[in-house]
Amino acid sequence: DAQESRGLGDVYKRQLRTGGVSAVLTSQARYLHEAGYRVTVVARNGGSDASVLPVGIPFIELASRQLPAQLTQWAELCRAQEVDVIIDHQVLYMDTWPEFALVARAEGAATIGWLHNFVARPVYDGNDRLTLIERCSPTLAQLVTLSPLDVAYFRLRGIDHVAYLPNPPSPLMLESTAHSGAKPAPSGRLELVWWGRLEQRTKQVRELVEVGVQLRALGVPFALTIIGPDWDDVTAKKLNALARRRGVGDAVTAVAVSYTHLTLPRAI
Repeated sequence: DAQESRGLGDVYKRQLRTGGVSAVLTSQARYLHEAGYRVTVVARNGGSDASVLPVGIPFIELASRQLPAQLTQWAELCRAQEVDVIIDHQVLYMDTWPEFALVARAEGAATIGWLHNFVARPVYDGNDRLTLIERCSPTLAQLVTLSPLDVAYFRLRGIDHVAYLPNPPSPLMLESTAHSGAKPAPSGRLELVWWGRLEQRTKQVRELVEVGVQLRALGVPFALTIIGPDWDDVTAKKLNALARRRGVGDAVTAVAVSYTHLTLPRAI
């Protein structure tokens, strides 16, 4: 019975801001909270925006950045919050999740490792986190992946307590089902907007300029606006310069915003 559950920790994120992982976490928190579970969201680093969480869900940031102190606070949180289950959203993005899972187990809390990308992501990133997951999977009560193929991979590697579950739909998508009328095709200029961080390695934002080049070659009238914070090797200024060199500077425009202003609608 959800109402009788001592507590469920939905954890944890490095920072709670924008982005796909935060969107999934906040959606899960809302669904669990509405089902009657007590949910606490915990972030490892500072700089989070707790306003994206549904009303009534406690938010905690770990006070220290040193692992021993974090583990101590983790144990204290598990006891104080009477946590039954932890959903760890950082298994693909950090190396110390097994330590947190072991500390939680010592305090009577099971940990679910939630993967936010497909199994080949560590291969693309060039790290050994797949090996870490395979070696330390016994510390998890369950491993949740995005697809049946991911399940097949881990089972072939000897991990049986694995399942797949698609990310929860956003309220914006659910609300769109109420509008049954088909949107008419644009009769004039095609207005396009891309929204995200200006990162080449994972977002491939320079390819957006090439999309503009192809649309121009097809004779499609369009305007493409690229909105996001400058990142490691790509800035709005550099994207605009690239668009001019490719002959689509009049139609492709990059606009830089700060990360804190790249805020998803509250419903997400």
